[in-house]
Order: sequence, then structure tokens, then C-alpha cells
Amino acid sequence: MAGAAPRLLLDLDRVTVRVWERLLLDNTSWQIREGQQWAVLGPNASGKTALTQAIMGQLPCVGGRIGRQVGRDGYEGIGLVSFELHRQL
Repeated sequence: MAGAAPRLLLDLDRVTVRVWERLLLDNTSWQIREGQQWAVLGPNASGKTALTQAIMGQLPCVGGRIGRQVGRDGYEGIGLVSFELHRQL
């Protein structure tokens, strides 16, 4: 018998976000499970920051939904690392 699937931590289900008048991540679906590690890469203005802001709850979805699994201590464990933040620090 196979073991249980790793716990689902993040579930993007047909997500679309709006930044000003521009729709980004049109109908994006993505799941992240416990034990996985991901990096989001892409050219400037490709939607990387919008994706992380939506995941962190800082940018509302205009379509779809984002499900987040909260950890035992109440900390969601989601963070943003960027060159822009590095320069601010």
C-alpha cells in the first residue's frame, strides 16, 4: 500500500489577479505540497511579484481562489525574497 500523499500547503485554483487595468496569471492553477521547494523565475513584468503578493494575501484575486494551509503555530510560512527588498534593506 502506498503512503499518504504529502500534505497540500498551497492551492491556486484558476486564479486571475488585476494590477491596475492589467489582468495577470489568467486562470492559473498550481499546487505546492509539503516537502516541495519552488522558485519563481521570469523576465521583468511577467507577474512574479503579483503571484507572490496574491499568495501572501496582499493582492486580491478577481477570479478563482487561493487556499493556504496554516501551520500548527499559526504561521503560514510564506515569504517573499526579491532584489527590490534586498535593496530596501
